Amino acid sequence: MIMALIFIGITALKLNCGSQDMNRRTTCKPNVTWTTNKGQILLHGEQLVLKGINYFGFEREESAPHGLSRQSLDFVLDFMEENDFNAVRLHFSIEMVQKNPKTNVDCKSNKDLCHLKALELMEAVIDRCAERGILVVLVCNRLGSGSDYSKLNGLWYDDAIPTYKEDKVLEAWDILMDRVKKKWNLFALDVLDQPHKEAAWGVNDEKKDFNRYVEKFVTRGAEHFTFQMALKHACT
Repeated sequence: MIMALIFIGITALKLNCGSQDMNRRTTCKPNVTWTTNKGQILLHGEQLVLKGINYFGFEREESAPHGLSRQSLDFVLDFMEENDFNAVRLHFSIEMVQKNPKTNVDCKSNKDLCHLKALELMEAVIDRCAERGILVVLVCNRLGSGSDYSKLNGLWYDDAIPTYKEDKVLEAWDILMDRVKKKWNLFALDVLDQPHKEAAWGVNDEKKDFNRYVEKFVTRGAEHFTFQMALKHACT
């Protein structure tokens, strides 16, 4: 299923996992039933309303969510829970998945996380979101790790760099999904954040047709909702 994703700040449907009881948190795994109807995503038959945030960092050189070099992950997620957020878009890079590097995490604030490599840390973030009933959308933000958006080619691959050819990008997704696909709160996958420049939709050019790539991605075996970012922005 290919759908647009919008995070909106109104009352969200709760998943009833949040609790100050840490014993309950470690065992929280609700029975979640997803359906769709007329373009709406339904949870247990009710329309799902997402109140979420974008959480960057795994796509940068530090290979860790922003803020963890100074404060604890629990502090960040507790803030989300206390303010009724029920979803987070967790951004990452293909390079991060391929290299699984060490992370920049403060050991004083995150004693049990600072020794983890990037993919292990991502799993820990997803698990701690689950303890609070927070859904996770994994977002492929970019190919190479970094913060310079001027260097992005706007496409989901880069034939000029062997490790970023389309087949290598899909292999990176396979590596990631082998780790996280069974986590109950992994809600959706965003195949590429903000495709632009030469990226197009439904054109007769497989090098530019983002639609072709999304369909290939889905038929590869994605078991979650698959989102794609709009190719053009309009202001009225």
